[in-house]
This record gives sequence, C-alpha cells and structure tokens, in this order.
Amino acid sequence: VAIREPIVMSVTGTGRAVTSQEMNRLPVTSINQVITLQAGVVQSGLGTHIRGGRATEITYFVDGIVTKVPQTGFQSARINPSAVEEVSVISGGFDAEYGDALSGVVNIVTKEGGNKVAGRVSYLTDAFFPQNSLNYGYNLTELTFGGPIPIMSRLRYFLSGELMKTNSFEETYYQVPSPRLDYKAQARFSYNFANAKGKVT
Repeated sequence: VAIREPIVMSVTGTGRAVTSQEMNRLPVTSINQVITLQAGVVQSGLGTHIRGGRATEITYFVDGIVTKVPQTGFQSARINPSAVEEVSVISGGFDAEYGDALSGVVNIVTKEGGNKVAGRVSYLTDAFFPQNSLNYGYNLTELTFGGPIPIMSRLRYFLSGELMKTNSFEETYYQVPSPRLDYKAQARFSYNFANAKGKVT
C-alpha cells in the first residue's frame, strides 16, 4: 500500500483526494455528495459546479476513461460509493492530459479484488419513524463482494450492487407521492502478471 505524502512537490494543480476509508465515515450515499463536500465545489439545480464554472465544464474520469456525455457534457457514469477506492477533485492548474477540462476534473478509481475473499452488506432505511412524518419509505441496500478466483489466483474480481427504493423521490417540504426504484451493478476483473510486470483490468 502506497502512502500519500502530505505535500507532493511535483504536483502543480490544486486538488483533494478522498479514500474509501474516509467515505465510510462520511454521511453520504452517492459519489456526487462526496464531490460537493470538497472546497470550491457547490451544488445547484443546474448541477455540480467547481469554482463558479458551469456543470458541463467538469471532466469526469473513471479508471482513466472519460465518462461524460459529449453532447451535454454531464457525467454519464453512476458508480456505487461502496465500489470506489478513491475520488480526487482537481480544481485548478490542470496538466496537459486534462485539456478538455475548463473548471475542474473529477477522477474516480474503483476497487479491485484483494488477496482474500471479502464482502460487505449495508442497509439504510427510515422505517423506524412513523408514517407521514419522517418516513418516506426510503430503503438503500448495498452489496460488495470480491477476491481471487480459486483456479487462477492472479485473476481477481470485484462485484458491487445497489438497490434504492423510496415512496417520495422528489425533494419537497412535504411528502409527495413519487415512488422510484433504482438499481445499479458493476464488476471489475483484473489479472496481475508474474514478477509485477503489468496488469490487465
């Protein structure tokens, strides 16, 4: 495991990175909430803004791949927070590799399977509150599972799924019947070559 230095002399941009351990301690249920907690980032009805720029001026990367819609400029990838290893937000001083970014860069790195089989299940609900007060029928279930494949120890997998169900999806002061059911799933496979000569994901 590499250790991030407090000050990296070779970095010319302004940025902040949030690891999966830090996200587990934050009261967030989406990656966009993690992004908006960073300095210089705000959320409005038009989307996410970095340093006053438009929502379409942010370039999103997932494992090094650009994931924004070419026609609109908005983010197209919806990643489960439990499947993210690190989220970094660069708000100024971009390198040449980020030539398409105008106001900011969001780089998301997903998790991959480790040396041992491991998993995690989380459940979030508001069913403990009485109806028509704080109970909006919100239920969020997350499941992650990953590790090495027994036949080929160098081939590893990581599976992630999320299911969200609510009776009042619209953000209002009072409950408005607007049921919604969302589900997301993703998988990542990686193969490590011998003698640390490379990796294919």
